[in-house]
Amino acid sequence: MVSFLERSILRTYLNTFAVSYHFFKKSIVVFCCCFFLIVNTSISQRIKVAVGFGASMYVGDLQKREELFVQPSTAFSVGATYNLNDYWKARVDLSLLTVRGDDKINSSAFYTRARNLNFRSTVWELAFLSELDFLNIFLKRETLITPYVFLGPSIFHFNPTTIDRNGNKVRLHNIGTEGQLLGNPDYDYRKYS
Repeated sequence: MVSFLERSILRTYLNTFAVSYHFFKKSIVVFCCCFFLIVNTSISQRIKVAVGFGASMYVGDLQKREELFVQPSTAFSVGATYNLNDYWKARVDLSLLTVRGDDKINSSAFYTRARNLNFRSTVWELAFLSELDFLNIFLKRETLITPYVFLGPSIFHFNPTTIDRNGNKVRLHNIGTEGQLLGNPDYDYRKYS
């Protein structure tokens, strides 16, 4: 039989173990939270997220440079930069914007108003870039201005459309408004550049 003393010792041990176990669980939770905050802080020092909003404008046959601000459209971008070290960075950018041009709105010349051409297109671009902060190579301290250069591939989509006289949306690419369907062997039309 277990004596009263043995039961008391056992109960004290179990209570101590229970208190220690709960303290241990709480300590583990607090430690994990602190660890993740520290890791998150150190990672956040290496990763920067950027969001941009602005205007986009078309300049070309349908819109002269001096009439640039007649038809502004919206532009939106989001990106992330990962600092590899003090001067090299890897960057990903996604941009979404709209461009448009219209002879009726953008020109006072008779021949362009009579031509009556117009288009609208949503453009998206995905870019993968390498960025070099070249001033940080020579100066080993923080500077107020950081000039940099970047290089990398990107992919974009541009599909201009217009509305015909019946109110139907027409893709201009399919009717060859850029001359790509004329059959000229000197015209090198590719879907990439």
